[in-house]
Amino acid sequence: MKAFVATVDQGSFTKEADFLNLSKPVLTRLVAGLEKNLGEKLLRRSKRSHNLTEVGASYLTTCRTVFSLLDEAESELAQKTVCPKGRLEARGSEARGSDSFASVYVCYLSLIHI
Repeated sequence: MKAFVATVDQGSFTKEADFLNLSKPVLTRLVAGLEKNLGEKLLRRSKRSHNLTEVGASYLTTCRTVFSLLDEAESELAQKTVCPKGRLEARGSEARGSDSFASVYVCYLSLIHI
């Protein structure tokens, strides 16, 4: 899927193969293998270019949605692993003042995304 989307984004197999540091035949086989697994042609190829088929255009939209959802899921997971959990207890003397506590508390709230 990534090879297909990247090839469409780059506009050519050659540009994408160079970008991925792959040979053009390897990239072509990756996309051809995807087409074989799907049982549909995604691209109309010519010697100098390729165009999306109708099925390819629809599949491209679905791929972009899937990648977006994966990015969102990974982002949510990263936030959960960084976010502090549990009860916050603060102790100190009145002599230190409430300003010190307030700044620490504001920082804590920003970490828990309230």
